[in-house]
Amino acid sequence: FHPRLASPPLGRAAAPRCPADMAAARWEFQGPDGWQQFYTEQHDAMHALWLAAKPSYDFSLGGNKYSIDLRRLVQVNLATGTERQVRPPAWAVSELKVGAYKPQSFYAQAAADLLRGSDDRKPVCELRLLARGAAIPAAVHAASQAEACGAGAIRKVLTDAPLERGQRAPQITIHVRSLEAQSSSRQRKWDRVVSGLGREAESMPKRNLLRLMKEFQKIEQRLKEGSPVAGVLKCEPVEDSLLQWDVSMAFPETSALQRSLSDLAESAGEAPAEGCLLLRARFPLDFPANPPEVWVRRPRLVHRTAPVTFGGRLCNQLLSSAGWEP
Repeated sequence: FHPRLASPPLGRAAAPRCPADMAAARWEFQGPDGWQQFYTEQHDAMHALWLAAKPSYDFSLGGNKYSIDLRRLVQVNLATGTERQVRPPAWAVSELKVGAYKPQSFYAQAAADLLRGSDDRKPVCELRLLARGAAIPAAVHAASQAEACGAGAIRKVLTDAPLERGQRAPQITIHVRSLEAQSSSRQRKWDRVVSGLGREAESMPKRNLLRLMKEFQKIEQRLKEGSPVAGVLKCEPVEDSLLQWDVSMAFPETSALQRSLSDLAESAGEAPAEGCLLLRARFPLDFPANPPEVWVRRPRLVHRTAPVTFGGRLCNQLLSSAGWEP
């Protein structure tokens, strides 16, 4: 089982190879006339969520509502139930075939170099390590080392044992997501927010705008350092506007709220770890003098069984004019 990548000198990274059937600049879906590209807006949102290992992406287009399972790579029309395959662009995915005839350190170094990139080559977004038989330990070692050195994170492991010549031939595919690519995606998101500040600057007093930027940067920095604020898993502006944030939160595993969120995720076919509270915060132009409005987007809470309005707005004394402390 030989690698399809060129074999560079030991210690240098191999050049990435993209699967041959993936040749688009944006994410694609398989339509009736073959593979078709998503619009840039859907591509950008989907790619950022995929990099962050989020389970799904929901959007509306042409009067239809869709949900994309980013693990199975399947798009579902929520009205008709029709499913279509989706796939990332060619530049986002590379495969490294691992053999048993080179030392494990060779493949570990090659994987790390591909995931980190270099001055003249961007990091691959996802590296798929493929191995069979005696080469499987080398692939596992390369993926483990990529995690240990902070180059990537293992997102999926697929195993199989097809019958060949009357014997079972074990094989493995390990999907490793690049942390460098994920960080770059966050930076590009922030750059877009900064470039679009003109919209808010026209209507929001400068002092208020600077305070809002400071609060967002503080949360973003804590997330980047791996020390999130009060259970915040993700915080992103909506449509690159600082006046609206989408916030994902998790709570201590022993809490009743987190157990309920995990059970709900599991009943929906997701991993219990994906159970989180998704909020949307909308900031007034005079923030921080007045509090933001906070809406619960996921899970959907039944009116009068939780402190929310019929539309999902969170009702709390701390978010009222009387209880708010800037």
